[in-house]
Amino acid sequence: MKARTLNVMLLFVFSCSLMLVSGTAIGQDANNQTAGAQDAKDDITREWSMEQDAERAKKLTALEGTSPPSLEKIASWANTDGAMDWDDFKGKVVLIDFWGQWCPPCRAAIPHLKELHEKYGEEGLVVLGIHTKNAAEAGKAFVEEQGIKYPIAFDETGEVIPQFVVNSYPDYYFVDHKGVLRFADVANKEADKVVEMLLAERKAEIAEE
Repeated sequence: MKARTLNVMLLFVFSCSLMLVSGTAIGQDANNQTAGAQDAKDDITREWSMEQDAERAKKLTALEGTSPPSLEKIASWANTDGAMDWDDFKGKVVLIDFWGQWCPPCRAAIPHLKELHEKYGEEGLVVLGIHTKNAAEAGKAFVEEQGIKYPIAFDETGEVIPQFVVNSYPDYYFVDHKGVLRFADVANKEADKVVEMLLAERKAEIAEE
């Protein structure tokens, strides 16, 4: 009897230990998956940080993961059939380029943005240029001269761009295919990486439907 009782007790202790180890492993796996998702986001370099400008960083952090500010107050558009808002981009990945014709780095970036538009357009990418209030008329002429085909919004009232907390040009923001502003003020060198990542997400979700 004593031997049988001892065996039962040992079996009970072993079972409890196994459950504890399994539970820990499952918890660690869940934590790893969560950390992996977070790491994917944190792996994208932004052009801002708490150390540089805490107030702006808080505003941009609040913007990420939400619906982007409305475009209804955009005064005029190019390469569209009229005024647009985010519902018109439903199902698309949108690279927002905040720019100005007066800005040399902005003009220098246009050829690559045109390449992205042509390369990934059929995969669901839309490049959306939002031009500053300054030199809007010159911007319209520049769009025509350069043969830019993707949509351009001209913030001639200056009411839209400040809602995105833009502080330099060009600034790149990204809206995913679900209409969520995923990344605000991404480092320019990261643009291609974010485009490919968000398009891959879109493709994977379409494949599951």
